[in-house]
Amino acid sequence: MTELAIELPLPPKELSPNARTYFIKKNKFTQQYRCIAKVAANYAKGRGFKAWRKAETEIQWFTKTKKQPDPDNALATLKAGFDGIADAGIVTNDRGLSHRPIVFFVDKENPRVCITIRELGGT
Repeated sequence: MTELAIELPLPPKELSPNARTYFIKKNKFTQQYRCIAKVAANYAKGRGFKAWRKAETEIQWFTKTKKQPDPDNALATLKAGFDGIADAGIVTNDRGLSHRPIVFFVDKENPRVCITIRELGGT
C-alpha cells in the first residue's frame, strides 16, 4: 500500500459550511486554499507519480485550544483542499477519495491539518 502525507494550514473560517460569507469573498478563500493544497500535494508526490483512481484519507486536525469543530463541518471545510489534491494529480478525481473519521488534537504552537492519503486497491 502506498501513502503520501500532506500538511496544510487550518482552513479559513470562511470555508465553513456554516459561514455566512459573500460568495465572491468565499470564492477567493476557496481558490487560495485549493492552490495551497495543490502545491503541498505536488511537493509530497514528487516526480514520476501516477495518479490513483481510489484513495483513502486519514485526517489529523490540530487546533490551538481544546475547542474542536464539528467533524462533519470540518470535513466539508476541507473540500477546497481535496480539490487541490485532485488538481495535483494524486487522484484522478476527488470522487475517488474516501474519508476516515477526523481525529482532533491540540497544538498551541502549530495549528494545522495533516492529511495522509493511502492508495486503495482496484486502481
